[in-house]
Amino acid sequence: TVLPVMLYQITPKFRDEARPKFGLLRCREFLMKDMYSFDKSQEEAANTYNMVCDAYTRILRQLEVPFVKVKACTGAMGGNYSHEFHYLTDIGEDHLHVCLQCCTGVSADGPSSDCPNQSCEHCGGRLHEARGIEVAHAFSLGTTYSEPLGATIQHANGKTRPFEMNCFGIGVTRLLAACLEMLASEDQLRWPFSVVPFKVAIVTPKRGSHEAESLALAEHLAGQLGLLKQLQGGVLLDDRDDWTIGKRLKDLSTLGAPYIIVAGKKTKEPMPLFELHDVIGKSAAELTHSELLHFFQFGPLAARTV
Repeated sequence: TVLPVMLYQITPKFRDEARPKFGLLRCREFLMKDMYSFDKSQEEAANTYNMVCDAYTRILRQLEVPFVKVKACTGAMGGNYSHEFHYLTDIGEDHLHVCLQCCTGVSADGPSSDCPNQSCEHCGGRLHEARGIEVAHAFSLGTTYSEPLGATIQHANGKTRPFEMNCFGIGVTRLLAACLEMLASEDQLRWPFSVVPFKVAIVTPKRGSHEAESLALAEHLAGQLGLLKQLQGGVLLDDRDDWTIGKRLKDLSTLGAPYIIVAGKKTKEPMPLFELHDVIGKSAAELTHSELLHFFQFGPLAARTV
C-alpha cells in the first residue's frame, strides 16, 4: 500500500446544535469537507499533517480574506495536537490570543494560553486578545482511534502496528457565511472574487426604450467577455428588460456583482460607449467595446485568475 492514504468526503451534516444563531455561522444542517489520513510512522504522519495544513492555507489565501492559524486543544477528538483556522471578527465565539505580525496564535482554550501578553513563538511579537470564527481545523490523532479499532499496517520487519492518523475539516457552509460577514457592507453582499457567482453582469436596455436597439451590442459584448480566461463562466447577461436599468443596477450591486456593465444611452452614439461600474471601488467609467475587453483581459483581473 502506498502511504499516506487520504480519504475525504464533502457531505451535508446534521448536528443537534443547542444554540443555533447567526444564520449559517452556527446552524443545525451544513456542508462539511472531512478528510482522514493514514501513515505508518509518527514522522510521516507529521509530514502529512503539515502538507494538508499548507494546502488549507493556500485555499484560504485564495479567498483573499485575512485569517489566522492558531494552536488549539484536541478536546473530545483526542490525539496529540491540533490547529484551527479563524477569521477574526467581534461576533466570533472563539477567544484567541493572536500575533498580528505573522497571523498565528493560540486558542484561549489551547496550549500556553494563560497570559495574553506572552510573545509569539514564531516572530517574538506580542499576542493580542481577539475573537474568531473557526472555518477549518486539523487534528494529529496518532493511534487514538486506529489502536482500539484494530486498524494496523505490517512493517518490513513483519511486525504490525496501528496506523498513525490525522483528520482535517473545512466547514464549507460556515466558510461562505464567514466570508460574507467579513466582506459585506451594510446593504451589499461582497463575495471573495474566486467564488463570486458571477464576476461581471451586463445590464441590457429596458424594453421599449430608445436604447432597446443596443441589445445586440450588449449580447455581443457578453459573448466576447465570456471567451476570456479570466471570465469564463462568470458573465451574467441581465435581460430582465421589464425592469429599469437603475433598478437592475441596484439589485446586482446588492447581490454582490463586483463589476457591472450598462448598455445605456451612449451605446447609440457613432462610437458606442458602455458604463463600467466598479461596485467595490465605488467608481464608474465610460469605455468602448475594445476598451472593456482590454480592461478585463489585462487589468486587475489578470492577476486574480484562479
